Amino acid sequence: MKTSIDAAELPGGRLRVALVDDEAQLLSALQRQLEGEPISIETFNDSPRAAEVLSREEFALIVSDNIMPQLTGLDLFRRVMQVHPASRRILLTGQTDLNHAVEAFNAGVIHSFMHKPWAKDHLIATVRKELATYRAGKQEQREWARLEAVGKLRGARLVQTIKELKQTKTQLSLLEDTASLGQIDLTPGLRAATVLVVESHDPIRELIVNSLKQLDLIRTIGAADASGALEYLRNSRPVNFVLCDWTLPDMDGLAFLRLVRENGTLSANAAFILMASIEQKAMIEMAMRAGIRGYLIKPFHMHALVSQLENLVGAGSVDSSQLGALQQSTFLIANSHPYVRDQIEQLLATAGIRSVVTATLGLTAVRLLQERRPDCIIYDVNVLNPDWEQLRVTLAQMEHPPALLITGVLATQEDWRRLRNTGESNFLPGPFRQKDLIEAVLVAWSMRGG
Repeated sequence: MKTSIDAAELPGGRLRVALVDDEAQLLSALQRQLEGEPISIETFNDSPRAAEVLSREEFALIVSDNIMPQLTGLDLFRRVMQVHPASRRILLTGQTDLNHAVEAFNAGVIHSFMHKPWAKDHLIATVRKELATYRAGKQEQREWARLEAVGKLRGARLVQTIKELKQTKTQLSLLEDTASLGQIDLTPGLRAATVLVVESHDPIRELIVNSLKQLDLIRTIGAADASGALEYLRNSRPVNFVLCDWTLPDMDGLAFLRLVRENGTLSANAAFILMASIEQKAMIEMAMRAGIRGYLIKPFHMHALVSQLENLVGAGSVDSSQLGALQQSTFLIANSHPYVRDQIEQLLATAGIRSVVTATLGLTAVRLLQERRPDCIIYDVNVLNPDWEQLRVTLAQMEHPPALLITGVLATQEDWRRLRNTGESNFLPGPFRQKDLIEAVLVAWSMRGG
């Protein structure tokens, strides 16, 4: 079935859903099981043809098998997400490529994955959840457009509206993680820890607390404000971690940190992690000087939180004696994926590396390279114009070239092939922890100028 309508929502509110599988029997089974849903289904048994149509026309949801000739499901999703990032993506996977599915989920390439053979009830429930998320995202876009068009909302009312939208995005990100919590393994030292979550938004607080408990961090407690959290700290055993939102009803996160440190509670030395919005990111440096040990930019996924907790207990963190001159150096991060870029910057910051500049495009990276003269570049293979190969030429022309580490959080098989053929050795695939990143930087640093 082919349609000329580009919008993913058809008249009457029906959403367009694409099913992609090279096996006709499985494709037919998928379509048959979803026929009772209020959706408009289009099927593709040829992945290159699917990529052509799905890149041109927007669909609310794409369900695709992974192992297909010519173009895998993950490669298909990587193409489509560049054009229609709002489309939800479900991957059908077998046991042999489960690790790829988990990595793709953590990197944001897919939103859900299901094992073959799947249960009909699970399929329908997952499809309904992803369609609800798509509608919520579109509603958020419409709300932003409305706010921009009106142009009269100012001050506290506008700030509150924006905050609520960001809280909704954070809630949706955490909801997405519930399906893959079983893929996250904690170290024994982390399982024994106690975590206090201070967050005024009830759904977000409950999602974080319940998710950490499912991960065997059973001593996880929630508090809705600073007063309630302080009352708990005065009358309880010490906690190891405090995960606190920057903006609380009764005070900001830094004021709460000072109270915890000064009140003489048994938890005065707890590791403090702040949750902040992108607008508050400029104040992170001040927060690091005040004594926070880490931060998360909303919206975030559970694997980012777990990675920070592991770093703070020493599982996955680098030995500080290895850092040396890195903490006095300037780093340039070139990555087209905003969440990945923020996470890399956070991993560097919590390792004591504070002088960081970022770029989304290759041309911006080259300009910053010439203007800021960084000591190290962390450059992702997905950043084009120029890509990393042309960057090598630019570096070769410099009198004192910086160290270069190439990352590949969303790398394709073609990227891997190019790297192997050119003999590139300073390559770090994702997702990675702080220890992985710093150790790879140290290797690149040792080869600096070579």
